Amino acid sequence: MTRWVNIRKQRLNSTLNIFWTINTMTNLTINPALRKYHRQQQYVAGWQDLSALFFSGILQTAESEDGRAFLHMIGANLARRFPLGDVQTLGELEDGANAVLSHFGWGIVNIDADEQGINLRHHAWPYATEADDPELWLAGFSAVLEGCWTTWMQTQGAMSEFVTFLTYGGENALNFRCQYKDKE
Repeated sequence: MTRWVNIRKQRLNSTLNIFWTINTMTNLTINPALRKYHRQQQYVAGWQDLSALFFSGILQTAESEDGRAFLHMIGANLARRFPLGDVQTLGELEDGANAVLSHFGWGIVNIDADEQGINLRHHAWPYATEADDPELWLAGFSAVLEGCWTTWMQTQGAMSEFVTFLTYGGENALNFRCQYKDKE
């Protein structure tokens, strides 16, 4: 396991160059100045503003679960439009997802599995702008990602009871769990 982690760290460091430092096996920390720079580079005027207004409008006007379900459906449709292809290993799943996320400018994901399911650590995700409500942005963006991941996993052969849900949302990472409903 340690050898695999070291290989993953080397690949991640070479890919992300100076932007990231690895603190532990599972956590990435971004220097605050580099975080600000990355946010500026990642921000697309108009599109991110529209997305933020879209998320907040849906989540503020619809019933809580209805709004999340709608954004989950949007994520599922997005995943069908941008499929990962047939993958055989967690490494291929991670590489395929990172290719799609890179295409969108949505950061990177690290994946590991245990006997009960899969853990996703999404780093460098698009953040809310200063004018946006960060909680609504997080709720909206994570609901879209939950829909994407649930659909991507189901297209890889997981049954419809396989779900994705946010377990932690913070500035450095969004952590998701993919597993069958009865394992929650």
